[in-house]
Amino acid sequence: CVFIVRRLGTLGFQSRELLLAHYTLFGEVSQVLVPHSKAIRDRNAKAQHLRIRPGSFGFVVMGDPETCQRVLDLGKEQEVSGQ
Repeated sequence: CVFIVRRLGTLGFQSRELLLAHYTLFGEVSQVLVPHSKAIRDRNAKAQHLRIRPGSFGFVVMGDPETCQRVLDLGKEQEVSGQ
């Protein structure tokens, strides 16, 4: 069972670890995927430097459907690590 998590920007680059710790409370987590984005600082500059920004969404893969259902039963919005 896979579900999408959004609004992760406030968790920063630790979002993957924080999500893993949070959802492990409900059961086995197979995988947490949070892609980070690369942004160009100044498109007009001669030397363009990429800046990595924390991901704003991710995917959580739970170990079994029952665990996933327990998480989804908590509602559409959940607080992770006080955020």
